[in-house]
Amino acid sequence: MKKYILAVVTICICTFGFAQTEKAKALVTEGIELHDKGEYEKALKKYDEAIAENADYVDAFYEKSYTLSMMKKYEECIDISKQLIKKFPDAPVLKAVYVQYGSALDDLGKSEEAIKIYNAGLKKFPDYFLLNFNKGITYTVMNDPEKAYDCYQQALIARPLHASSYYRVAELLKSSNHIPAMLAGVMHLVLEPQTERSVATFNSLKQLMYGSVKKTGDNSITITLDASMLDSKKSKKQPDNFGMQEMLFTMSSALDKDSVMSTITKTEIEKFDLRLQLLINSLNEGGKGFFSERYVPFFKKLKENNYTVIVSRLVYANTNDERNAAWLKVNTNKTAEFYDWLKAYEWPK
Repeated sequence: MKKYILAVVTICICTFGFAQTEKAKALVTEGIELHDKGEYEKALKKYDEAIAENADYVDAFYEKSYTLSMMKKYEECIDISKQLIKKFPDAPVLKAVYVQYGSALDDLGKSEEAIKIYNAGLKKFPDYFLLNFNKGITYTVMNDPEKAYDCYQQALIARPLHASSYYRVAELLKSSNHIPAMLAGVMHLVLEPQTERSVATFNSLKQLMYGSVKKTGDNSITITLDASMLDSKKSKKQPDNFGMQEMLFTMSSALDKDSVMSTITKTEIEKFDLRLQLLINSLNEGGKGFFSERYVPFFKKLKENNYTVIVSRLVYANTNDERNAAWLKVNTNKTAEFYDWLKAYEWPK
């Protein structure tokens, strides 16, 4: 009889616990909907109700911390993040909590503390790309480009199609290593062709593609070369040194100023496509470094599969080229085929 009573009590407790969790879930869902509408204060009330209903429902705490961060209530966000880490040490959502925690510290100007939190998160979740990505942003704020670049590399190794990492790398390298900056810029525009920041990437990419050559007269062209391109000693020591390739690519840019080119390329996109193919042709496989080992083979394979035309059209997707917009609309099957290939590409581990 005692066993029977115990069983009944256990069933009642489980049923109550289930109902409690379901109600908390419903409240959190309502909170998320309010958050998405920008009604943050109302969302917070829903999360607090969910926590009162079930103090062990981790999602309620996390969503509350996220809303607080969006409200720029960083100190409160940090307090909730600390609670989450202590109360739910094994919860999968903690990887996002560490990101939020570090970002809140960074927004408060506590960059060194933010780095410590990202490192703590990476110990538990070493493959979570956003921890390295946000750590890279913090190092950028700290004016440490080398460490920032290393973090972005780690983020891309974990998530090879992360558009924001390519955006950051393109920005970081555009003044120091032009070819990797161009390749990163192309990747960003392929993955994120029509956003506000893609305009900045597009403008930087065009400057890198064409900016070294200027027509200075009817029959004269000025080519600007960086002295580091000719430093053979540097190329032996430094990974991802594309000095000679950049020099050849820059010299080939003079062709764009030749009237003969007008017979080959009729439109700006065709011109860009030719430049992209020339860039890829200038690259040599077998080099050492992040871009040499990962992106030179990738772009070689991309060209081998005749995808440069589609890539060029995606690069120009955020311009006012109506003919290109019409082409992209009509040829969704071709772009879909390219994206399928991109998603299936096997990156080095």
